[in-house]
Amino acid sequence: MAESADLLIELGTEELPPKALPRLSAAFTDGVCKGLTDAGFALNDVESFATPRRLAVLLRDVPRAQAARDTRGFIKLVAEAETGRILGAHILAAEGGEVIQTT
Repeated sequence: MAESADLLIELGTEELPPKALPRLSAAFTDGVCKGLTDAGFALNDVESFATPRRLAVLLRDVPRAQAARDTRGFIKLVAEAETGRILGAHILAAEGGEVIQTT
């Protein structure tokens, strides 16, 4: 088994305004990277993707020892269409409380 793997984090949304996609994608990527770095993950190659219905971050070569947590579960975020502001979330996972943070 390889000692590292790629990790894709996707956020499905309602229709996002195309003009706001670069800003929203950058904010999502920054938030994901900050959260993972704060949690002790070593990040190598990071790539962002954005469409009107999806924001995604691809992290390459994440050490398996860091990503070996139980990945079963479901996260659904509800965001305001025009601003991308998160209005609510549902988290169903064994350690879902670890995902929640306040700003």
